[in-house]
Amino acid sequence: MLPGLRARAEGAGGQAGEGFPSVPAPRPRRTLESVIAKPKPPVGTLVLVDDHAGFRQAARAMLTAAGWQVIGEASTGATVPDMVMRLAPDLVLLDVVLPDTDGFAVAERLAAAGCRSAVVLISGHDRSDFEGRVRAAPVRGFLAKEMISGRALAQLLGGDRP
Repeated sequence: MLPGLRARAEGAGGQAGEGFPSVPAPRPRRTLESVIAKPKPPVGTLVLVDDHAGFRQAARAMLTAAGWQVIGEASTGATVPDMVMRLAPDLVLLDVVLPDTDGFAVAERLAAAGCRSAVVLISGHDRSDFEGRVRAAPVRGFLAKEMISGRALAQLLGGDRP
């Protein structure tokens, strides 16, 4: 033992090893599986209906990162009922203003067809512009486009997994 360490050991009771801090246990080996990020299980499936491709792309990226699986997209209202009835998503995000119709009419057609998907109207306009129509529509609610997020959808849907 080195002289400086012997003096410290002897000053701490005369036994080598006493008075020294304990050595931490070795860390467990990291495996490849413990290093690779595991994807979150999907929160639910959704169809995204908006006439602006750039908005659909941004919304898809944000909602996919939040755990949603986007299984369909549409830019007009005409194709939505058939797509939704075929794909049976948990959620339909439906723009109020579409080139061929409005989201309220599409929501009515979905309800008449027996659609079981939750429908949420979205718009770049404020909810107050549509307040009475939103309350009367067969939808779960309304979100302004700038408010769309995984958290906002969870709150609107009551925290329930669709």
